[in-house]
Amino acid sequence: MIVFGLFHMLFSALFALLVGLLYGGLSGPAALVCLLGAIPAAHVVGRPFAPLNFGLATQQLRTLEWLLLLFVLYIGLRHFVWLFYYAENTFRTLSVNNLGDLSLHINYIRQFASGAAFPPVNPEFASEALYYPYALDLYNGLWEALGVPLEAHLFLVGMFLLLASLGALRHWAGWLGMAGFFLNGSWAGWEILQSGEWQDYQAPLAWKNFFLSLFVTQRGMMFAIPAGLLTLAVLSCAVREPARIPRAVLLYTGLLWGGLAFFHLHSFMAISLMLAGIAAIHRQWRPLLSLFWTAFPLGSLFVLYSTQFLQKAGVIRLQWGWLAGEQNVAAFWWQNLGPWLLLLGGVLVFLSVRRQWRSLALFAFYLALFGVFSVVMLAPWDWDNIKVLIWPWFGLLGVAWHCLPTQEEQARWRQSLRLGVGTGSALLLAVLGLSGTVSLVSSLSPQQDAVTVYQARELWDMEGALKNVSPDAVFIAAPSYNHPLTYWGGVRVLGYEGHTWSHGIDSAEVSALQARLYAGDADWRQIATTLGATHIVWGPHERQQYGDVAQPWRRELRNMSAVTEVELYVLE
Repeated sequence: MIVFGLFHMLFSALFALLVGLLYGGLSGPAALVCLLGAIPAAHVVGRPFAPLNFGLATQQLRTLEWLLLLFVLYIGLRHFVWLFYYAENTFRTLSVNNLGDLSLHINYIRQFASGAAFPPVNPEFASEALYYPYALDLYNGLWEALGVPLEAHLFLVGMFLLLASLGALRHWAGWLGMAGFFLNGSWAGWEILQSGEWQDYQAPLAWKNFFLSLFVTQRGMMFAIPAGLLTLAVLSCAVREPARIPRAVLLYTGLLWGGLAFFHLHSFMAISLMLAGIAAIHRQWRPLLSLFWTAFPLGSLFVLYSTQFLQKAGVIRLQWGWLAGEQNVAAFWWQNLGPWLLLLGGVLVFLSVRRQWRSLALFAFYLALFGVFSVVMLAPWDWDNIKVLIWPWFGLLGVAWHCLPTQEEQARWRQSLRLGVGTGSALLLAVLGLSGTVSLVSSLSPQQDAVTVYQARELWDMEGALKNVSPDAVFIAAPSYNHPLTYWGGVRVLGYEGHTWSHGIDSAEVSALQARLYAGDADWRQIATTLGATHIVWGPHERQQYGDVAQPWRRELRNMSAVTEVELYVLE
């Protein structure tokens, strides 16, 4: 079921892209065709994966895994039920980490569903195309185009990918993999034993809780985790047991590998390096080549497009120690990884003593890759490197898991020995996962404490102002992260500058021109033409950002808005 769902998302997004390019945009019937057409394709492709048992086979789960699984599902259910909801004339989200990114993804989803032209324009920077890997938002946009409520399809997609990620992590590294992602943390959370207060002690550190900082907020990452781990698991199995993996599975997995560049570019890059390392260490290149033939066309296409034919490679730079700053690098990682660093040290000793050279080589490769991405920054915002650091982290956890005795080995032991191993595993999980558990529990604040994304009245006013406006309209409006235009899929000349900066876009010139226009510059018409706008918005966000001054365009242009709270001027 997990494999089918991942391929359904991939094929639906690819079909939607083709339909959008061929017919200039999406519609309800087109969205239905894409979603239905992906079902037989995903079924055919997913069938050969059945023997791999890639999922959550509940009959195989042990007590420790059940407890971890149920806890994470409960946390996930709370967050995705309250991911985006209406209460007391506001639209809210439970996690403050979602405050900026959620409105951005809603903007993308609503833009696709509105029938806007393809290739899509960047709704946060209208002078260029949308180069962000937007496949998962495009998939949600198909459901939005069919009339499924936004809150419903955000919840359903999020919960499915949570289950898929749990299954993928368990398949890759057992309970250690699940804990290493959802309960990651340092010694910071142990402060609760002294303070008695539930709070996210991990939040001020660089190595934050992954579920709260990556999974709920970074939508492409939700897909990349199960899809990437499936790709790594297939190749790892193929290089160890070539006869077990049919060639069809390798070819289809290549589609998933290549499609990752359409969902999450950072993950695609990291996984590509890991696949090459796995093949090199096992000296088995044929399985990798089987993956490569289907991955290359998709992956290269989306990499070249997303990087504007590698023009955005200029954001890559060197910075020693990632976010360590002036802090000693060793002390930095001890502070951030805490007991997990002890685990990795123990694995290194174990593999050396047991002379498991191939596993030791894999461990060293993942450690080296982790070190490289602690120095080579791939985005303007240094913290964004967490999106690549997490992949060698998964690799290290996979090697660590295979150092523990398997279920088959434990089945041959005496009952007392099995109980001792089970107790030891529970204690290990308690030590490793305490900080992450504290972070997750503290995130479940009361519903009334959730943060406001939109004021409902502002949304309804904007809806009235936008009546009969083309979905391809381009607006000059305030660059606030939660502008009502984002809810309705509107395209702004300049959106939230925190997003444009983190996506490697230099928006300073556009920002200065827009500020001149709102300041009442006499050359406003030329400025509007230069910015490529079709409408100018004057509403609460604009008054707050620029002040209520006398702009000449408010006298000379026609206000087409049907509501008094928001003025919408047409540039004719």
